[in-house]
Amino acid sequence: MWWVLLILLVALVGVFWKRQELGDKANPILAALVVIALVVAIMSLSRGRGRRQVKLEPDFYAAAGEKLGAAIAADIPGGGTVLVIHAGRMNDIYSKVAAAHIEGLKKGFGNVPFQVVEEGPRPEDEADTVILMEGALPLNVLQRYLAKVGEVAAVVSMVGAPEVVGRPPAGLPPIYLLGQVDPAMADELLRTGTIHGAVCYKDDADWKTPPRSDMSLDEIFNLRYVLLRPPR
Repeated sequence: MWWVLLILLVALVGVFWKRQELGDKANPILAALVVIALVVAIMSLSRGRGRRQVKLEPDFYAAAGEKLGAAIAADIPGGGTVLVIHAGRMNDIYSKVAAAHIEGLKKGFGNVPFQVVEEGPRPEDEADTVILMEGALPLNVLQRYLAKVGEVAAVVSMVGAPEVVGRPPAGLPPIYLLGQVDPAMADELLRTGTIHGAVCYKDDADWKTPPRSDMSLDEIFNLRYVLLRPPR
């Protein structure tokens, strides 16, 4: 059931990005996809309620964060403030996932002096903003967070890619994605210079092998993820 949600999420993001080309058809399609996704999510929760809890895999989240943190440290060896945008304030599951990602990021930073500042949607935010941030980061929301935090060396988004058509506007710090983006979209964003790196699931991701206690974070990462970087 969660695979259906993932497919719907990718479709939602794709239509959202292509809404200018779709014209008047975009809003009805977006609304339909959101409704279908909500129905599927409710069905999934209903089936799992009372039977088992959602399985959290902190070792995988930490491994993904560590790999991206190392890439950021290589790009920005002088350190600085890293704005991390996540949905951890929305519920307990998102909070635990975000915490594991951030733990990994900090390991990846190594000795580079970065300070992590967290931002993201809250339950009291407007519904449209929260829905959009399930798979894309509206540019005005990103700019609002940047204005609130002040000067930052980099942005890590766990809520999807920034909503940018064509080349990104001047003045944005380097942006990195941790989940919530498929490799094809990440490649396009890297090509246009919108992002500087992304951790995505591999096409041949190993979903069955659990992380062993003797495995390094790098070995755990390689089971499921790939780090995409700008073309050289």
